[in-house]
Amino acid sequence: MGVVDDLQDRIELTKEKLSNLTNSLSEFASIKDSLKSTDGSIKVAAESLESLIGSFNDINTSLKETVESLNEAAEILQKTDPAEIIKSQEELVANQQEIIKKLKSLDAKLDKKKGFIFG
Repeated sequence: MGVVDDLQDRIELTKEKLSNLTNSLSEFASIKDSLKSTDGSIKVAAESLESLIGSFNDINTSLKETVESLNEAAEILQKTDPAEIIKSQEELVANQQEIIKKLKSLDAKLDKKKGFIFG
């Protein structure tokens, strides 16, 4: 499951980056509030910073969607993992062999009953 594990590690890394980005956005918001308290060109800077925060929010949303997509991809890969497929095939073979044994046993019992009936 190397690919799945690698993908899950990358998902965790993306989540950490997303958390860092959210923390940065909070810091930007507090800076923006501080800048808005003064006049003149600082207001222009605050407006620019607000625009920047909007961009970061868009990036944040995109990253969240990416994490969701990566999680879905990991689930799909896990379902198609060759080890899991082989395990399922082995279980099917074992079940098939058990059914064959039960059918043979049932056939033998029927033969005995036929012997008693038609004897």
